[in-house]
Amino acid sequence: MNKLASIIAIIVLWVSGTSATTYPIFEEGQQLFVVAQSGLSLRTEPGSHQELITIIPYGEVVQILQPDSILLKENINWVSGQWIPVHYDGHIGYVFDGYLSPLTLPSYSFEKTQSDLDLIYPLESWVGVHLHAIGGQDTVTTDYYDQVTQSYESGDQLTRMNAGNLYKLKLNLKDVRIMDAYHLLKSMLNDKYEIDHFERSSLFLADEGSELKRIKIQLDNPVDIRYTSSGDVLVTITSQEYECDLLSEVSEGE
Repeated sequence: MNKLASIIAIIVLWVSGTSATTYPIFEEGQQLFVVAQSGLSLRTEPGSHQELITIIPYGEVVQILQPDSILLKENINWVSGQWIPVHYDGHIGYVFDGYLSPLTLPSYSFEKTQSDLDLIYPLESWVGVHLHAIGGQDTVTTDYYDQVTQSYESGDQLTRMNAGNLYKLKLNLKDVRIMDAYHLLKSMLNDKYEIDHFERSSLFLADEGSELKRIKIQLDNPVDIRYTSSGDVLVTITSQEYECDLLSEVSEGE
C-alpha cells in the first residue's frame, strides 16, 4: 500500500442516518482500559500542555470521576476524545479519553495472532472469553452458505458465515466508538512489526464533517470497521482462502 495514502487517508465518505457520537458519556465509577501503546499521560488539569503527574502504562485500568460540566475536546491522529478526570493508583488527574476503552483487552495467548496477522481466530477467542452468551444460536443454512449468529448480554452480536472456502466473521458492538474496536484489534497483535504493518495498512474514512465513520485495514484477511445506521460499531473480517485456492488452481493450470 502507498505509504502516503496510509498516512494521510483523507477520503470523504458521506454517511447518512447514523446516530453514532464521537464523544461517549462515561459514567462516574466506570473502569476503562488504557489502550495507548506508549502509555497515557495523567495531568493536573485538562490539556496536553498541563503539568504531568505520571504515565499510566498500556493495559492499566483507570476509574472515571465526576466529569466537568465543560470538557476540553481534542482530535489526535484520528482519535477523538475529551479530557476527563480519573483515579489511578492513588493519583487523581485528567487524561485524554480517546485512548481509554470499555473493551476488555486480551489476556490469553490464544487471543493473539498466530500467523500472517490473521485476526479472525483471535477475535473469535476474545468474544468467547469476555462476552456472555444469552439464548441459543440462530442458524441459517442455504445452498450457498451456512450462517450462525449468537447474541450476548451486552447487546453485542457475533455472526459467522461459511460459503464454500470463504469465511466471514461479523461482530456488532454496542456503546463503543470506532477507534475502540480498532484499538482492540491492535491489542491482539504480537509485536512492533505486526503493529506497524497494521497501522500502515489502515485507511481512515470520514464524512463531510470530518468525523471518522469507517476504517478499512488491507491485510491478507481484510478488516472493515464502521458505524452502522443505528450507531453501533460493526467489525467484519473476511478470510481470503477462496481467492488463494483460485490463484493456486490458475498456477497449476499454467
